[in-house]
Amino acid sequence: MRVTAFSPAGHYVTLWQDGAQLSSCFSPCTFLVNNGQTYQVAAASYGPEAFNHWQNDGATGAETVDVPGTSTTVTLTAVYSP
Repeated sequence: MRVTAFSPAGHYVTLWQDGAQLSSCFSPCTFLVNNGQTYQVAAASYGPEAFNHWQNDGATGAETVDVPGTSTTVTLTAVYSP
């Protein structure tokens, strides 16, 4: 299973599960995760660009991703305000 996070190039993105940070990257990036699990993906603000929300559902904090039991790709897009 892949969770792919898009935001303006070079923004810091983290992957969490049960309060523990599992991984991080600079966008765009892909996390490989286990099927049937729940994760949180967070996008950080940088300089004058503040994280505003996730385009997928409008969430303004960490995005909760319920990974299905079958292989698929989940794509998340972070929206920033100048």
